[in-house]
This record gives sequence, C-alpha cells and structure tokens, in this order.
Amino acid sequence: MISIIIPAYNEESVIERTLRSVLAAIAHEPGEVIVVCNGCHDQTADRARMFGERVQVLELVQGSKTGALNAGDRAATGFPRFFLDADIEVSENAFSEVAKVLRGGTIHAAAPEMRCVTDGVSWPVRAFYQTWLNRPYHTQGHIGSGFVGLSEAGRSRFKEFSNIIADDEFVRRQFLPEERVVVDSAWFSIRTPKDLRSLIKVKTRSRLGTLQLHANYPELRKRAGAKAPLINDWTDWFRPSFWTFVFITIIVHCRAHQQWKKKQINHWERDESSR
Repeated sequence: MISIIIPAYNEESVIERTLRSVLAAIAHEPGEVIVVCNGCHDQTADRARMFGERVQVLELVQGSKTGALNAGDRAATGFPRFFLDADIEVSENAFSEVAKVLRGGTIHAAAPEMRCVTDGVSWPVRAFYQTWLNRPYHTQGHIGSGFVGLSEAGRSRFKEFSNIIADDEFVRRQFLPEERVVVDSAWFSIRTPKDLRSLIKVKTRSRLGTLQLHANYPELRKRAGAKAPLINDWTDWFRPSFWTFVFITIIVHCRAHQQWKKKQINHWERDESSR
C-alpha cells in the first residue's frame, strides 16, 4: 500500500478538486491519503473530511508546510510514499506508474510529467512558462514542484523535512541524477499564476528558497546539476517568449537577492490568483 501526504494551508477553494483527482488515481494503486491542515482558519479540514474514511485529516495549530510534511510522514504507513501540494491534479495512472518505477530498486525519487495549466493567464505569464518548461532543469529528470514520490530507501536518505522554503529542492538534491526520474507515461498538473505580479512573487519566493538552501546546506549545492547556458540554440534569439522569460528572471533574481540581504525570508508570498 502506498501513502500520500498532502500538506494544506487555507486551501478550501482547491482541496476538493485535488482529492477527487487523487482518490480516482488510487483506485489503480490502493493507498492511504493523509491531509495535514496546518494553521488553517478556513474550511479546508471540513472539506477534506467530506470524503469520509478514504481521507485521514490531521490538524496542526501552527502554519508550517515542513511541519505538516513531517507530521504526515510520521502518520504514514506505506511505501512508496508520495508528497503532494494541495492545489494539483493527477492522472489516473500517476501513482501506479510512479510506484512501479520506485519499486524497481534503482530509482529512489520520481514524479510524473508536470503540466502547467495556463488557461486565462496574461501573455507574459504564458510566455514565461513556455520557455521555463523547456529549460534543462525540467527536461533532465526534474522532480518536485508539487509532486514527489520516494521509495523506502529514498526516504531514508534524510531524517526529516528541513524547515526551509525550498523543501522540494532539498529532497531532489538528496539524489544523484541517475537515481531520480520523470515518468512520462503519467502526469500531474499545476495552475500557474494568472498575472505578472503574482508570477514574480511566486518565483521570488522560489529563488529565495534556493539561496536559503545553499546557505544552510552547501554540501547539496553540487547536486543542483550542470548550470544551463542561457541560450539553448540560436533560434532563442528570435523568440519573444524567451526574452520575456529573461526579463522576468532578472527581476526575480534581483528581488530575491534584495530580500535575502534584508533577511526577509519569513514573509510568505503565495499566489492567490490561481486559487
């Protein structure tokens, strides 16, 4: 039996959609589903409980994603073990296909192919993701960004989830490239920010998380992978979407480094536009 852990902070608008998707998928790979509501002051827990005994709901007073991940992990009993964001959707074969790979013995971290839902977003946001998804970070065994599956041996690589922003990147870097894989026969989807301002906030938070990870765990920096060249091929020069990506990335890096210098790492810039 597999275990699925979903930390949730004020996700009443999306948790039912996520759980319907997850429960449809475990019909093909039986498992337990644990939703860990942390610091919620909305109806997230009540809406998760609407699914009855199929979903175990834990409630933590303090709002902390890593605290929720660790609480759910302690309550879980099965492997492979999956850690999901509360605002994604998965294909019906997502858990069965990834679990099959993780049970093979050589791959210890895996995720389905990530898809970005860009319906109704502004053109700069769409242009950004068009380029972002084709960068080597995503095309060369990317796991995380909302879904990660670990084998039992893989989960033993670290004691607990570290209390840092980049919890998914912390997990990814526990594994060498040959130990992690994207299973392209299955997928999960995320909904992107709808406007440029929300995108910049989300990506700033992500970049800030990377800076924090490098500072706290310098030994993991070497597992980030080879740094990709800015230009993949000469045709990038003629793509408006590429230059939109570059412009936004520069803004994000400057903003994140400024916040890092001011030690502004506790302010949570969450995207509300996609919820």
